[in-house]
Amino acid sequence: MSNIKPVANEFAGIEGNYGIVNQGTGYAVVNILTGEMKAHNISSYLDALKTAEHLAKRDKAEEVINLETTPVSPVSTFLDELDMATVRSMVTYFEQYAPNTIRRYHRDHNATYDEAEAICKKCLEIASQFQKVKTKEDLKNVIQSVEILKSKVSRYQHHHYEYRWTTHLQKDVLDKLVPILTHL
Repeated sequence: MSNIKPVANEFAGIEGNYGIVNQGTGYAVVNILTGEMKAHNISSYLDALKTAEHLAKRDKAEEVINLETTPVSPVSTFLDELDMATVRSMVTYFEQYAPNTIRRYHRDHNATYDEAEAICKKCLEIASQFQKVKTKEDLKNVIQSVEILKSKVSRYQHHHYEYRWTTHLQKDVLDKLVPILTHL
């Protein structure tokens, strides 16, 4: 179905290089220039329009990046899709997994409830930083925040190395993020 090349007057709406096609049971978003179907089975016209707007904005942002003539240092380059997926997984880690674990096992680490809550608050701040990451420079700054958190929680030691918060920050976060900065 992606090889359909619709005629321009068949579109229910147009946004940038994307047209909205009424498929009878739903809507589809099609690239007008290539005829490639970008999304289908969209239940409402408004959702299809938002999808087309998003694709058009993304294309415009890529165009601006491609038109930029000044050389960009490797550290300030934008992250690719795979790296961004890793960064997004860190948001979940710092919003949900880390705070839940810290609150549940703070006594095993010789931390008071108030200390655990302060660490959880810092985790949520770091999650907020991860949500704003777009470039390697942004990622470098967030990694520094994680390393600071790791050094601060190092005083709360579980008697088993594999359960320590510092071990999890290293294994689950830093070991996944640092390689992103090292490859170009």
